[in-house]
Amino acid sequence: MIFLARGNIHGHRASRSEGEAAVDKLNHPAGNLDGLIGDRATTNTVRSILKNLQDTSANLKEMTSNKEDVAQTLKNLPSTMKKLEDTTASILNKLEDTTINLKVITEKTDTIVDDNKKKIDDTLDNIKQTTQNLKETTDDIKSHPWKLLRKPQYVCVASLPNG
Repeated sequence: MIFLARGNIHGHRASRSEGEAAVDKLNHPAGNLDGLIGDRATTNTVRSILKNLQDTSANLKEMTSNKEDVAQTLKNLPSTMKKLEDTTASILNKLEDTTINLKVITEKTDTIVDDNKKKIDDTLDNIKQTTQNLKETTDDIKSHPWKLLRKPQYVCVASLPNG
């Protein structure tokens, strides 16, 4: 706590009561400050604030340390933007050409499919029919496995020469 000597204030000799009042006014904020600094939570908060200020200062110093690079980048920005615009325009033109080509291909494909619809339908019907025939043949062979081999013919042994 800060205590001021009583007596001469600003070159004036004050009466005891005026001097005491002035000292009390000054001692009251000083006492409050001592109370704040003595508080652990406040001390931690002040430390945290100071740490943040130090970090911010370091970041600012780092950001401003390469001013020349930043200035050069800003100077090159218009030409970089122009190149980007040109490249984008070129890509959009190519995309438009590709879209047109894709439309032509799609139209030709539609025409081919429409022109050959009957043949395509017939081919699909044949595939269905072939699949059904294979299924029936497989079922028949499962029921009569001897059909895969030649069925033996019965020959009369007496009719064979030298028999």
